[in-house]
This record gives sequence, C-alpha cells and structure tokens, in this order.
Amino acid sequence: MSNNILQQITEEFPDETFLYPTGYEDCVVGLEYASNSLVMDSNKMIDKLINEDEMTEEEAQEFFDYNIAGSKGEGFPIYVYIPE
Repeated sequence: MSNNILQQITEEFPDETFLYPTGYEDCVVGLEYASNSLVMDSNKMIDKLINEDEMTEEEAQEFFDYNIAGSKGEGFPIYVYIPE
C-alpha cells in the first residue's frame, strides 16, 4: 500500500522532485503541502534496517537517527513516529 502512496504523489505532482532515502519508497506515508516534502514512517524504516540489514534494534535506531533523520535540508523528507 505504501508504495502506492509514493506513486500517487508523484503522479499527482509530476513537476515536483521528491527527495527520500533510496530503498525506502515503501515507507512513504504522505506529503506535507507547505514544503512539498514527503512524510516517512520512521518505524517502518527502522524495521526495515532490522529485517533487511540484520541490525539490532539499538543499531537500527542509531543508524536511523544519525544517517537518515540527521540529514536535513530543503526538500528533505519529514520523518514521523506513528505508533503501531
């Protein structure tokens, strides 16, 4: 379903370029209108690091905090915590 979200957004805004970490397309959950930034589910991203990169939960959290969420700039995604 989430992959469809990114596809819908790119189809509805064909002239926009959206930044997001490669390989996390399925973690997109929406678009923030004011900045035209993608909104991404941090839990899904951390789970992906645990399951696909075989990290511990602590390693995945540290990696996410430093290497993904720590990258900031205009057009960068917004990372949100969505309780399960």
